[in-house]
Amino acid sequence: MAEAEVARRLRDLPVHPLGVDRQVRVSLAGMQAKLLVTRTTGGWALPGTTPSTHILKPGSPIWASSVANESFCMEVARQAGLAVTEAEVRRFDDVLVLAVERYDRVVEAGVVQRIHQEDFAQSLGLTPGRKYPGTGGASLADCARILDRWSRFDDRLGLMDMVAVSLAVGNADLHAKNLSLLHGPDHSVRLAPVYDLMSTTYCPRTSPEAAMAVNGRTGLADIGLEDLVEEAVSWGLSRRAVTGRMSELADGLPAAVEAAAGLTNPPGALADFVISNVARLWAAWAATPASGRRGGAPFCGASGGEPQEPAPVSVRSYRRADGTVVRSHPRRSPGPRKCS
Repeated sequence: MAEAEVARRLRDLPVHPLGVDRQVRVSLAGMQAKLLVTRTTGGWALPGTTPSTHILKPGSPIWASSVANESFCMEVARQAGLAVTEAEVRRFDDVLVLAVERYDRVVEAGVVQRIHQEDFAQSLGLTPGRKYPGTGGASLADCARILDRWSRFDDRLGLMDMVAVSLAVGNADLHAKNLSLLHGPDHSVRLAPVYDLMSTTYCPRTSPEAAMAVNGRTGLADIGLEDLVEEAVSWGLSRRAVTGRMSELADGLPAAVEAAAGLTNPPGALADFVISNVARLWAAWAATPASGRRGGAPFCGASGGEPQEPAPVSVRSYRRADGTVVRSHPRRSPGPRKCS
């Protein structure tokens, strides 16, 4: 397809969801409008005899900045060391989209092969209408039990990482259909990469209640990293392993947010919103005995010390969605940095 044809199909999504018409018959869960396409050596094509390789997600009619929001939050997770689905912001004529590479595909010798995947609602035998615990859906403990039973690797720590980053960016929509399993050709089962991650609480008129409770708490502003530790310990993980991983992740989150802000084009004050949220989470975590910091100052290492002034971070030059070039510049976080 020429890029103009891709743009036309994106505009037609309200009439032809997923791009389905007489030429294309596909099925993909989810509420957001999206177009399934296949990337070939000659450009973009409709998935027919060849499976789709990418999902094109235009901006939400409710949240105009959803493309930039999701791009930024996905990059935060990547910079924090999590496995994340590849995604890039692209423009087809006047339509801005997030082009998400399907994690359930592999290309071998130019041939696209499907990898079997299922979300946690499917693995638990739940209908799409039961993706939230309030409607009889899965809890984090239910997801952890699936991983404990079937994952060849101990992916429960990976699940904890995903919840932590969701809390950091303010994502209240982490539910059983936004977490998935991948089935390998050797019959192995593992946790799928991060996908559909955005700061929902930054968007106006959205619920501040988490889709799945953490240590019995659902208000995103009330959940701390210490709650996530208690939640993960209830899954059967050792407290030592959980606190060690949480400390490592918390130490890296401030720099991850700064790096993501330099590599993407976060809308408005989203970067500062997430930085402030991370500072809140870290300060509460550092003050708990479980963290090993025994009340140390926020953003200080385990050895303690006085907090330093925010150190400047170099933001690389980038191009905004409207084409404006932003030159590289120093940027300061409103929160304290690690102590020396």
